[in-house]
Amino acid sequence: MQLFLDCNNFCPNLLFSPTVFVDIRKRLGNETFNRFTDELIKICFPEKIKDKKSVENKGELKIDVTVTDQYIQYPNDLSLFIEAREKTEDIIDELFD
Repeated sequence: MQLFLDCNNFCPNLLFSPTVFVDIRKRLGNETFNRFTDELIKICFPEKIKDKKSVENKGELKIDVTVTDQYIQYPNDLSLFIEAREKTEDIIDELFD
C-alpha cells in the first residue's frame, strides 16, 4: 500500500483504516457526500463538465470496483519490482548509514 501511495519512508503501522471512506460517508450522510463528490469532479475534471452551474444525476449508478478500470501497474510488471527494490535499498541505506 505504501509503495502505491508513493510514500518516501517506510511506516510499519497502517496509514489509515481500510474502512476510512465508508466511515466518512456515514458521518457526512449521502446527500453531503454526493455534493462533496460533485465538487471534486468539478475541480479535477473541469473540461469534462459542460454545464458549470450544476451536475444533475439522471438515475442511480452502481459500480463494482472489481470491474472498474484502474490505472495502476500490474504486479507482474518488471518496473514495479525495480521501483520496490530501489525504495527498499533507500530504506536500508537510511537505517544502516
